[in-house]
Amino acid sequence: MGNCSSSAPVYALTDVEAKTAAPGNLAASKPGGVEGAALGQGPRGRVSFDSTEAQNTGPRRPRRIVIVRHGQSQGNVDESTYAHTPDWTVELTEQGIEQAREAGRKLAELRAADATKGPVFIYSSPYKRCQQTANALIEGAGLLEEDVTGRIEEPRIREQDFGNFQDIAAMTECKAMRNRFGRFFYRFPNGESGADVYDRVSTWLESLFREMEFGGINEDTTVVLVTHGLTARLFLMRWYHWSVEIFEETRNPGNAQLMVMEREMTHGGVYYNLTKESREQITLPEKAVKHEDVERRRQMKISGNMFSFSQKAAKMNSFAASDENSTAA
Repeated sequence: MGNCSSSAPVYALTDVEAKTAAPGNLAASKPGGVEGAALGQGPRGRVSFDSTEAQNTGPRRPRRIVIVRHGQSQGNVDESTYAHTPDWTVELTEQGIEQAREAGRKLAELRAADATKGPVFIYSSPYKRCQQTANALIEGAGLLEEDVTGRIEEPRIREQDFGNFQDIAAMTECKAMRNRFGRFFYRFPNGESGADVYDRVSTWLESLFREMEFGGINEDTTVVLVTHGLTARLFLMRWYHWSVEIFEETRNPGNAQLMVMEREMTHGGVYYNLTKESREQITLPEKAVKHEDVERRRQMKISGNMFSFSQKAAKMNSFAASDENSTAA
């Protein structure tokens, strides 16, 4: 690993372009990107006009989103592990496996309170500790094969890259410099900054919303993200549009802790409330509360407008189909 004061090439991911609208949609894809998706639209601003759920109840969005940091890993116990073991192959400790099972039991408690027992859709980092966490979580939750309607290994929600095998002394220096410089913008030599992770998580949101609109996630689904501490906080930052200042005051949740986002729907508008316990886990500052009120109104308004637009488009499709039938007769 290089000296912490050395320069490294800037790493950035560009926005993912969705090329075509879904078959049967009235309108073609229009600009919107991840920004639109995070506000309750579809990928690139699309709406699935032929969706019964969208026409009758609002945008098709899961019941909740649960973010889980991996259980205790060998690297959490002994940082020298990263000097000789590739980060992505670091495994859980026995305690970490039990923590993940306990996370599964907590997930089961959440789902037990639902009037309709919906399915679970899991995204996980490809790092071995996250895969092991997902396996133990499924076991602890008592999930059957038919309960899990999707399980996707998603590289874009992986750990921040620190630069291959890590020299312990150099990494100690780097982390001290990161604390002075700021966790969001500091880039590890030959690795990533928090901003780089934010960029790739943003591109993944398009895939998530595409799955919501046209795939295996429905309004009764619990979506589970098994990821890493920093990545989890950056996902929340992106979703709720927190400022860099707010992000810098947050901290990683504990190993295998659940951070829960519960759905709120009003007149077609959708918002996800981050629970009080989840806020406490990441020490979310009070200044975020005022921002949340503004963000809720914004997301509710935009997603509600998209719902209204989809209803109008569905009616136009219906009229067009009636005209075609009349002409054919």
